[in-house]
Amino acid sequence: MKNLRAILIGMVITGIVGWHGMASGEESNGRQRAGLLGMVNQYIASCEAKAALKDSRSPAIQREAALATMKGAYTKAYRDQLVDDMLAAGVTPKDYQVQLHINRCFFETVRPRTLASR
Repeated sequence: MKNLRAILIGMVITGIVGWHGMASGEESNGRQRAGLLGMVNQYIASCEAKAALKDSRSPAIQREAALATMKGAYTKAYRDQLVDDMLAAGVTPKDYQVQLHINRCFFETVRPRTLASR
């Protein structure tokens, strides 16, 4: 009888601890998603700032502004999908990792189409 009681108490405690652990994992995932989303929004703002230089007299700066315009539009259009991909890939909310992931996805999408149209 004491063994049965001990087993039941153990099962209840394990269930509570397990449920709390799952809730903590979901909360952590939500915080990581929010952090990544914030960094993606910063990336978009950076692209928009660069895109504002489109009227520069320098052809090199004009090209960079055009590229920033395309990157910003791409990132806005696929923001949620990019964040989901980053979470699945284990990208941590660090600027360089977020920028690398976005740039890699952008160029995998745009370059093949650009080269095919030439």
